[in-house]
Amino acid sequence: MVGWWKVSVSIGRPTVEHARSLFDYARFSAISSVGGYFYSWTDVGILTLFVVWGIGVTRADIGAYENAWRLSLVTMLFGKSIATALFPQISRWDADDATDRIESAIPTALLPSLLLVIPAFVGTLILSKDLLRILFGPEFTVAWLALIVLAAGKIPQSLHTLLSRSLNAIDYPDLAAYAAISSALLNMIFNIVLIWQFGIVGAAIATVGSFMINTILHAHYLNQFLDIELPLREAIWSVVASAAMGIGVYGARLMIELNSIIQLLAIIVLGVIIYTVAILTYSPIRLEAQRTLRPLLTELVS
Repeated sequence: MVGWWKVSVSIGRPTVEHARSLFDYARFSAISSVGGYFYSWTDVGILTLFVVWGIGVTRADIGAYENAWRLSLVTMLFGKSIATALFPQISRWDADDATDRIESAIPTALLPSLLLVIPAFVGTLILSKDLLRILFGPEFTVAWLALIVLAAGKIPQSLHTLLSRSLNAIDYPDLAAYAAISSALLNMIFNIVLIWQFGIVGAAIATVGSFMINTILHAHYLNQFLDIELPLREAIWSVVASAAMGIGVYGARLMIELNSIIQLLAIIVLGVIIYTVAILTYSPIRLEAQRTLRPLLTELVS
């Protein structure tokens, strides 16, 4: 009720034309939405079938894989929030034929997500066993390699989240649906083949591989209508800063035996500090951070 009260648009009379337009959009948008759930559960569903058939996977493996999968999702929260917030703005710019503003906004929106998922992958590469052991228990460390693969997959997935929303926002949900269907079918095939060969690591590789194809298809479709340039220089600097962070975290890990969540958090905080200092030494990123945070800080202070 409060949300309804806050909406600035008044209620009008529904029309058949608007209903038809919404239906035409929603039938394709629904496919993309279902595709997200399909990705979430295909690997687990096929792993379960392998358990039932008694082929190389146990129920304990599935439990460990699910926890690794959920843990890897944490890095996607920020990127999804940005994509959700940007969707109506891109739709409005598209209606106003402000293509240049869309082309400028997408790389800017991609950057914060990349700056998060790249160091998260490096940190997971070093601490995957410790994360699973301390957060869930020693029996879940069997999924340490799957967790690393899934964390690596969040890099293309962070791009996909915004590219998919952008493609839908410029009124091409049909192309997003085609990409989702194609990659979902590949996901199923990859899972069957790779789980058979590599178990839960194969499930992670299948999910990441099919999502990379999904991202490439979305980028291909979007580039037919927009000229999108990825923030490659900033991403490369993020890789450099993440490497510096990784060296610091690995050195600290050698000196400290991690046995509690407090120690784990201390290592993570150390990594965050090293990465933040390293990434802000690159002036374009530092200036963009200042431009973004200054209005927020001003509002909080006032």
